[in-house]
Amino acid sequence: MWRRDFLKILPLICWAPGSSLRQDQDSSAREIRFYLAGAKYYKPSRPIRSGQLVNIVREAFENKTCFGILDEAGDRIGYVPKHLVSLLEHESIRDSRISSVHEFALPWRRYRVRILVGA
Repeated sequence: MWRRDFLKILPLICWAPGSSLRQDQDSSAREIRFYLAGAKYYKPSRPIRSGQLVNIVREAFENKTCFGILDEAGDRIGYVPKHLVSLLEHESIRDSRISSVHEFALPWRRYRVRILVGA
């Protein structure tokens, strides 16, 4: 296969590293899963559990839109990765939870978040 042909289909093969996007068959809701960005910079006051609700808050950082992720107590635990911000800007968030916790993993693979977006 030629390199140019490979580079054309590469985005189709790997949409975004560490994230997934799934369309539910019974509704217009979509599920986005990703690893929390910036987790090594924020220490939660309480242990984070799998299935725990989190709040997604729209913010600005260096004059750019970003989405902070807060736990149930209101403590920041990280951010939505930069490559997913454009997906969330025009969507309504229906539900957001921690889908898995790996306490001894690398900091950028410690918390996996699931967001349900759509009408």
